[in-house]
This record gives sequence, C-alpha cells and structure tokens, in this order.
Amino acid sequence: MPLPSSRLFAAFVYASPYHRSMALYATIYPEHLFRMEAFFLVSGFLSQMTLARKTKAVFWRARLKRVLVPLLLGCLGANFILQVFGSIFMEYRWAHYDFWRWVMHGWFLICLMVFASIDMLLPRGVFARIGMLPCLLVAAISSVGYTALIFWNSESWHLGGDLSTLYNFFILHGVQYYPFYFAGSLLYYHQDKLAHISRRTLILLGVLSLVAMALIYPHGLELYPIFNNGIDGILIQRLVLMTASGSVAFLLFYYFYHVQREGSRTVRYLINSAIVIYLVHHPLVIMLGWLLDDPALSNTQYYLLLLTLTFTFSYLCYEGVRRTAILRFAFGLKPQQPRHALARMTTLLSLLLAPALALAHPHQWIDLRITPETDAGGALTALRESWEFDPYTSEILIQRNKEPAALAQFKKDIDQYFREQHGFTYGDALSFGEPRDSTIDTSGGVLRYTYTLPLKQPVRGMARFKIYENSYYMDVTYALDQPKQWDNGCTLTIREAKPSAEEEELAASFDQNAQAPAGLGAVFAQTSELQCGTP
Repeated sequence: MPLPSSRLFAAFVYASPYHRSMALYATIYPEHLFRMEAFFLVSGFLSQMTLARKTKAVFWRARLKRVLVPLLLGCLGANFILQVFGSIFMEYRWAHYDFWRWVMHGWFLICLMVFASIDMLLPRGVFARIGMLPCLLVAAISSVGYTALIFWNSESWHLGGDLSTLYNFFILHGVQYYPFYFAGSLLYYHQDKLAHISRRTLILLGVLSLVAMALIYPHGLELYPIFNNGIDGILIQRLVLMTASGSVAFLLFYYFYHVQREGSRTVRYLINSAIVIYLVHHPLVIMLGWLLDDPALSNTQYYLLLLTLTFTFSYLCYEGVRRTAILRFAFGLKPQQPRHALARMTTLLSLLLAPALALAHPHQWIDLRITPETDAGGALTALRESWEFDPYTSEILIQRNKEPAALAQFKKDIDQYFREQHGFTYGDALSFGEPRDSTIDTSGGVLRYTYTLPLKQPVRGMARFKIYENSYYMDVTYALDQPKQWDNGCTLTIREAKPSAEEEELAASFDQNAQAPAGLGAVFAQTSELQCGTP
C-alpha cells in the first residue's frame, strides 16, 4: 500500500512505493562524491582569470547578473511551480514551503556568491604571491572546522527550520567547498606547475582516489560502518572524503585543462543550457516521478522513462527560457546571439551542471610586456613588445605547429598579421613603422611572440599609446611583472580602462565567432604613458 503523499513530499523528494532500486542508487552514488568539488575547483580558476583581467567591479557585476539573479528568481520560479503542482495533486502543504524549498538545488549559487564576496575582500593578485602549499593548510582547517560544526550542532546547537537551512547554505557548505575554490584560484596563477606533473604522479593520484573511495563507498551506502559516529570518526571520514574528492576533482581538471578538442554546436548548447537544466530538472523529476509511478512498469522501464522525459522537458524549458527576455534575465542568460563553435575548459563546468557562464569577448588573453628603446639623447625610438598567450591558446598553437617547418610557417603568418595590424599599437601623436626583429619562444609550454616596433621619428617627453586588438577577441593587458622604469631613464604609467556598464554588456553579448563592432578593443584597452627624456 502506498505511503501517504504528505509523508513522501514533505522534503520535496519522491520516494516511490513501487520502484526502489538499491543497484541504481549504488551506481550513481560515487558521482556525488566529487561532482561539486570539481565544479568549485574550476570555478575558482575561472574567477581568478576574470579578476586578473578585469576590475573587481566588473567581476562583481557579472556575479550579480549570472549568479545572484538566478538564485533569487530562477530558483524561486522553478520550485514555486513544484509547490503549486504538489499542493493541487500531491497533498503538499504550504506550511512546508520554507527557505530550503525555495533554494533546493540552487544552494551552490549561494556558495558562489559567498566565495565571490571573499574574492572582493582579498587584495588583488594575492594568489599570485603565495605557493600551492597553502592548499593543504586550508584543506586541514576546513576538515577540522567542518567536523567541529557537525559535532557541535548535533551535540548542543540542535538548529532546526530556516535557521538550520541558513546555517547549512551559508556556513557549512562554505567551509566544505571553499578549499576546492581556493585550490582552483591558486592553480590559475601556478599553471606552470601543471606542465611538470609526471604520469607517475597522476597514476598515484588515481590509485589514492580509488583507495579513499573504497572506504567512503560502503560507509555512505550504509553497507558497512567504516567510521564511528564520534568526533574522531567524523574527522577521519572528512579527511578521507577530501582525499577522494580532491584527487578526482584535480584529475578531471587536469584532463580538461590539457584536452584539445574543437568546440561544437552541441558543446556550446550544453554550456548555455546548464544553469536552466540544473534548476528545473529537480522539480521536474519529482513531478514526473509521481505521474509515472505505475506498478505495472518494471524498475528499468520506470527509470528509463523518467530519465528520458525529465531530460526532454528540461531542454524544452530551456528553449522557452532562452526565447523569452524576462526569463533569460531570471536565469542569468546572455542575450541571444548566433550559434558558433566554442572550445574552452568551461566544457567541464557544463558537464558538472555549472551556472551560466559569461562566454563572451574576449576569447584569448595576452600578458603584455614592453621595453622602450632610446637613442643617445634619451629620446624614444622603438618599443620592444612581448605578447605571452594564455596557457590554453598556447597549448593549442604549439601542438598544431610543433614540427619545425610548421612553426616556421606559423611565424611567417603571424609576422604578416602583425604587420597588417601595425603592431596593434595606436597613438594619435605617434607614427610607427613596420614591426621587425620578431621571435617566437615556446619554452615552458607558453607561446611568446616578441617584436620591435620602431617610431618613424624619435619622441621626447610623454608618449601616449594603447596596445589592443580592435575587435576585442584578444584581451591585451600588461603582465603583473611589467617594469615601470628602466636604466635609460624611461618611466611607464598605466591607466586602466573605464568602460561603461553598457559597453561591458555589449562585449558580453558576442560569442567566439560573432562579429564585434570595430573599436571595441580600444574601449577596454589600458592607456600607456611612457616618459622618455625631456621635450
């Protein structure tokens, strides 16, 4: 006899009285041990990529649009529909509609906002000044803190209701997942270490994750009690789980960091739809689980039908959302643009059901370094410019041109391209000649293109110019270690760009191959003020 629906749906889950499969649960359980850990690892990496290239104000506005708005509106809308449906057909009680039922699967958006707030408080570039060892310290503090929070709540606090929900969403989950976000943030500034990880190290990590999973798996499924319920057992379990999930999360990150795969329309579609699918699939699977729960169906038939219809209706929901302006806003989607190919590490985020990502211009990132050349009198005669491509672009270009003949041809092509673009250097009062004396360096797995851009006439005093790619497909920004003064007497002052909110939104609306308006790069370009000699 079926259980009363009020018992089945009090927590917004559906426990079928006819179709219960321990085998299915045991199959999908391991994925829950590392999915969100990998998500937050990649999120930390991409967040630092944005903060390294943009101002904190730009980063924060993006978080408000792409994270906070879906949390407040997308979660509320999707879960409110479930509540209405349940109150009509499934004996849902409105008294049960609390803060947890509003947020549900959107809890990770709260974590992202909390972590973004921490990023806003930290000094810019702080992760570039510390090594990777602090990861272990943060992980240890997190494990001890998480254990203490669990123990204190069970022994003395006994939080309940909305207070328990707020505690879990804002504190417990934050302590649980911040080490992975922290590790991803550090990895962005220490990508050179990824190139030196040996195959043996990767195998050892894989073995370590399997051993840790072998301990967590039977305990989590309640097949065999591996860890006791005391504070020591909770701490050991947490450390083992951190080892298992951390190893798997890093291996996933490592694979997607190095994989070379051309983007496709399918990949792009999965990335764009991820936030909508993640927020609507949970209400849908509950409603469809109830509608399809027929004892005449076998377990296999029931679960396959439920899975198929949930995915079908989830993507139909996405199609409706992306075609409706107010719904696009509610779920944090960008304005619609023509579909084009995309290859980016955000593929991993889409597979982890990530929130909507700002897959906008720019798509390549350049660390720029310049050295002024002067004559005997101290007048500026040329700029020696070095363009260091981002690791992803570097790896793709190096692999495609690893043969000497291919690399030589690539250098000819890029030489011609830079000549046609006048070295990408623009100054109203300056006149430059053609780039010369170019070199390509691929040491350390990073592509660096260096050339000299001569001035047609020497310049004394202040020289103002910008270095940028006109369509803003490439973001050209001075490297953090760019010198500001030289022995020849020259000094450099860098003025940051101050694009308007409308200009930022315009840049965010262009996909990888979409045609951006001419001059967009100038809007986001830094202004260089180079003082050499006296007028």
